[in-house]
Amino acid sequence: MKNTYFRSKKPIPWSRENTEYSPISYSGQRIILNRANTDPNNQSITSREQAMLTNDGKDWYIEDLSDQHSTMIRVSKKTKLQTGDIIALGNRLFEFRD
Repeated sequence: MKNTYFRSKKPIPWSRENTEYSPISYSGQRIILNRANTDPNNQSITSREQAMLTNDGKDWYIEDLSDQHSTMIRVSKKTKLQTGDIIALGNRLFEFRD
């Protein structure tokens, strides 16, 4: 399998935040995301394993590894749901069941 390179987009500043962020780059087929390698000052991100990005040679996948199940993803297109997936609507979480 070829070496896969992943480069994230710039972090999105909060409303009224006057900060310029640089893109965050990672490489490899398996990348563990945590506070140290994403946003060192953000206490809402775990210092251990928050999430894992994996690449199967074609597509990227994300998996929540946090104890509090606090990794969320904003989708911009139709996305397949699986039983057990959690959907955040506003400040409420919903479990999807088919």
